[in-house]
Amino acid sequence: MSKKDLREEIHKPETWIQAIAIILTIAGCAVWMMRQQKKPLGPEDLKINVAELRSQASEGRLIAEQLIAGKVTSAYLQTETLLLRDETEQAIETLSTYRLESGVEATASQAVEYARQLSADLSSLSYAFNNLQEAERIKQHLETTFASLFEIEESLIQ
Repeated sequence: MSKKDLREEIHKPETWIQAIAIILTIAGCAVWMMRQQKKPLGPEDLKINVAELRSQASEGRLIAEQLIAGKVTSAYLQTETLLLRDETEQAIETLSTYRLESGVEATASQAVEYARQLSADLSSLSYAFNNLQEAERIKQHLETTFASLFEIEESLIQ
């Protein structure tokens, strides 16, 4: 495309309209995201976060089972537990920093406590490659955390 063609393309009204539409869309998304952050977390939002934590506990337990069975490499163990731990830390940050609707504070606090335990277990699991007893202990603890998070989730459904 020559410079002349480029100048003609830039001066077309359609090009400017498209550019303005893209800018307005991006601005609208930014405003929506800022509003979402200011909106307090209610029972439904909390239930979603707890379900994600429960899923991470379940995945961690499955990784521990595979480790105990000798079906996991050290690199896989490190990578997967790091990813799960990062997701858990994001959930902790969300539950700790967002405003909460009245009536869900205690439940959110309980979820954060279990999330911190989950994060610690995932961190310990990442170093348990050569320690099957530790992997078994962590697996048991992840099962307990899973059950506790399931109870919280069920209480939010009612």
